[in-house]
Amino acid sequence: MCKVLMACFAILLLSATPTGAGGHHVVYRFILPKDYIGWVRIDFEVKDAPELDVQDIRTGTKATVIVPQNGIVETRTIFVQSTWESYELYYLDDDRLVPVPRKLYSSKWMLDGFSATLRDDLGHPKALAWYFIIGPKSLRAKYPIQTYINGGGAVLPQPGPILP
Repeated sequence: MCKVLMACFAILLLSATPTGAGGHHVVYRFILPKDYIGWVRIDFEVKDAPELDVQDIRTGTKATVIVPQNGIVETRTIFVQSTWESYELYYLDDDRLVPVPRKLYSSKWMLDGFSATLRDDLGHPKALAWYFIIGPKSLRAKYPIQTYINGGGAVLPQPGPILP
C-alpha cells in the first residue's frame, strides 16, 4: 500500500512540473553549516512553513535549501522528483560558499538518502520528509539506506550533527 501511495505521489508531482516527466531538470542546492556532518531532513508540504527559494532557469529549476545546525528544514514547497536531478552542496563559511568535498556524499540513493511520510499524533500524514546523510564513507556505511527503505524496518534517523 505504501509503495502504491508513493508511486501515485511521484506521478502527481511529476505532472505538476512545468514540463512534466519530459526531461525537466531539478537542481537541489544545499547550503549547510560549516563542516556539517550528519543527517539532514527536509519536510515538504508543511502548512504555514516558508517556501524554498526556487528559481526557474532555462534548463530547469534550482531549489535552494538552507540547512540549519539542527539538520531540519520545513517548507510548504512540494517535493518534486524529476527525470533528471542534480545536487550542489556547499558549506557556509562566514559569508562565502565552499563546496562540500565530494568524498562526503554519494549521489547513489538520493545522496545516500530516502523519503518517508511523517505523521502527527493521530497518525495523519503531516509532511513528506527527505532524509540524507553527509559524512565520510565510513560513517555512511554505518547507516545503510536499505535499512530504511523497501521494508527495512529501521527507526527513522535523528536529524542533526553526528559527532565523531
